Amino acid sequence: MALVSPGVEVTVVDESNYIPAATNSVPYILVATAQNKVSGTGVGVAPGTLAANAGKVYLVTSQRELSATFGNPFFYKTVAGTPINGYELNEYGLLAAYSVLGVSNRAYVQRADVDLAELTASLSRPTGSPNDGTYWFDTTETSWGIFQWNAVTSAFTVKTPLVITASTQVSGSVPLDSIGSIGDYCVNPLNAGNPIYYKNSDNTWVLVGSNAWKTSWPTVQGVNSVTTGLTPTDVIMINGQAVSVPSSPNNYVEDLASAINAAGITGITATVDSSFRLNLFADGTAEADGSTGDGGVINIDTSSTPALLTALGLASGSYYAPALQQSPNYTVPRWRLSDTQPRPTGSIWNMTNSVNDGADFIVKEYSTALATFVTKSSPIYENDQSANKALDPSGGGKNISTGSLYVQYNTTPEETDTGSGVYNNTATFKIFERLTAGATVVTGNTTTPNVVTGTFTISTSTANSSTLTTPVTATVAGTTTADFIAAVSAAGVPNVSASVNSDGSLVLTQSQGGVIVLTATSFPDVLFNAGFTTEVDNIRAGTGSLTDSLILSNWVPLTYTASTTAPNQDPVTGRLWYYSSIDQIDIMIQDGNNWAGYRTVTNDTLG
Repeated sequence: MALVSPGVEVTVVDESNYIPAATNSVPYILVATAQNKVSGTGVGVAPGTLAANAGKVYLVTSQRELSATFGNPFFYKTVAGTPINGYELNEYGLLAAYSVLGVSNRAYVQRADVDLAELTASLSRPTGSPNDGTYWFDTTETSWGIFQWNAVTSAFTVKTPLVITASTQVSGSVPLDSIGSIGDYCVNPLNAGNPIYYKNSDNTWVLVGSNAWKTSWPTVQGVNSVTTGLTPTDVIMINGQAVSVPSSPNNYVEDLASAINAAGITGITATVDSSFRLNLFADGTAEADGSTGDGGVINIDTSSTPALLTALGLASGSYYAPALQQSPNYTVPRWRLSDTQPRPTGSIWNMTNSVNDGADFIVKEYSTALATFVTKSSPIYENDQSANKALDPSGGGKNISTGSLYVQYNTTPEETDTGSGVYNNTATFKIFERLTAGATVVTGNTTTPNVVTGTFTISTSTANSSTLTTPVTATVAGTTTADFIAAVSAAGVPNVSASVNSDGSLVLTQSQGGVIVLTATSFPDVLFNAGFTTEVDNIRAGTGSLTDSLILSNWVPLTYTASTTAPNQDPVTGRLWYYSSIDQIDIMIQDGNNWAGYRTVTNDTLG
């Protein structure tokens, strides 16, 4: 229709669209897809692609529901990204169902019991998914938080360690000398303690924090290059011991270094570097005041001959050995020359939280429902009681859920000298899992406790505290379970009680879900006889100052796989594998009875 007026023409066009009339039938579509696809929602496995649901008919009412049930249609592409049209493994059936539901709101969809992903060829053998709950320590994504101190620039440098990936790369736990270069750091995650090593100038790997590591860096270094003879009988006083310059002609700086070593000053050694400078080294046993608690110190006394110190380029004073500090980012080490205890180049700050290149342990748990590994929170703390305080300050640990994780640092302290009772911190880390929520309940491993008379000490953690209570002595006066229970009760340790289980075994309980530390102080071992040993799941041996103690806790060492790639297992029986190598073929020949490999047949039909 057209309406015409001077200079104006109007045209009306009918462009109405109408929904097709409802039909009396609902389409049925049989599809083939890959198995265990991700749901179109982006979360979890599409249920229609589970092997258990193959052959099940679904009434689907929308494209969204189709995608959630069977995932998005998948089409293969070349390496360059070009679609491979007409490829047999493309999910055309699912695309057809998607198109139908664009114009209709009902379709029956059934998935055939075929896994299209299984039909693709590959050079590597297929694997199966890990079991539900499998833990993976992902060493590729993990950050280690190693910061090396430079005393000259008063600055830290981030150090990324090498990561051991195979047992052939270590001897015991220590990396082979053939691994890495001098100055490198290396972590061995195949060891449950995840020790970090440094490769020193001797091309030897040493555990960071250990005495061997401390002596890999000079505690104090002379400024001057000394190439002329020193004045004989001049004296340098180190930690209260006088060392004289030897007589001529043995009065050079190398001779002085030899004299210092021969003096046998505890924890002190000396060398001369290529620039003829005197270097003094201290380990954790070096002491200037009768105590090794400061982790090693060299004191050059003012009674030293001033001219000798001037010639060497040394100043009198106290010099502290290289240190390892393990702490979060808000407690930066105070190691500058203007600070109370300046530290030399090579000292390490291990930042224990994940900000600004700090340590971040990436631990993942496999979920069968989601068909993927899920990252779990794994904060770093000094010990169980510190973890309890951080994660459940008001409850003392009882509100921490089962399966929670934390990483403990300095898990294997090194005693500075045998029997000294003083320990170096070490760069070692162990991952722990919360065994159960609620109170800490520890049951002895025998239903017939052989209770003996004797003594042991008890200490425990308390809510909102990272320290243990002062050990209290419990005295078992008799040989019955009642006597053991009475001893624990009389000790009066907060939140700690003892009881007898229905099967006769002894039970110790920490009502706040905290830690109990037990130390036998008499022989025979009253704790062992009562059934409290490291054979019990939530009892482990103490380390460092708790070396002779038992730690009873709901935190237990985690069982996991440490690797750069996700763990897997053998595929299920019947899994197909199409080998995609193009340089290997099988030529078969009929030998008259069977098909056989051509190279295995002596004669063909031509003789």
